[in-house]
Amino acid sequence: MRSTDAQFKRLGDIVTPLTDQERSLGGVYNREFTGFASTMTSLRDGDVNGSLWNYLQFRFFKRNDTLNLQWALVQQEEAASAAPCTELVARQNELLKSAKIPAVKFLYNPIGKLLFKIAVPTADHYPMVLCDLQGMQSIMALQLEMRGRGLTGTDAAEYLRNKSDDYRNPYTHQPFVWDAVGKTLTFSPVAERDRRYLPWAI
Repeated sequence: MRSTDAQFKRLGDIVTPLTDQERSLGGVYNREFTGFASTMTSLRDGDVNGSLWNYLQFRFFKRNDTLNLQWALVQQEEAASAAPCTELVARQNELLKSAKIPAVKFLYNPIGKLLFKIAVPTADHYPMVLCDLQGMQSIMALQLEMRGRGLTGTDAAEYLRNKSDDYRNPYTHQPFVWDAVGKTLTFSPVAERDRRYLPWAI
């Protein structure tokens, strides 16, 4: 069933590209850190002269070092989630490296470092999902414009080349790939789950 002009108008109002701040997961990461820090406050560094458990904590757990490790990673995650989509993949690869701790460093604060590994933020894939969404929003906006202008032939490619970065591949800022035969637009989403939605028929 073909959409009405009013329906296309309403669709056009909701496909405005996301801003970097709208994609930011700063609030999510800060809440995760708050929960992690609350757990850490129930633990102590231990006492060399106390019980066996306190002695083990003294030898193998350092609360402040553990919190510092986690907070440094949270700040990196927050900055990466608000970065432009063109930088996101590289930043996510850097974060994966930052979350890895060389084995030799486990000689100091081994319990804390294990807790840090367990508590690594879990939303690291989500910014890429949002960048994929931005690309699909842009394609939908282009669909509305191209239908309205009757651009479904060879003139469509030139039209796409002249669009601003907000209406291009979010990861490369290159125009979306136009298939004149199938009359579809596409790009390469990073999140595997989003690839089934493309190419998008105009």
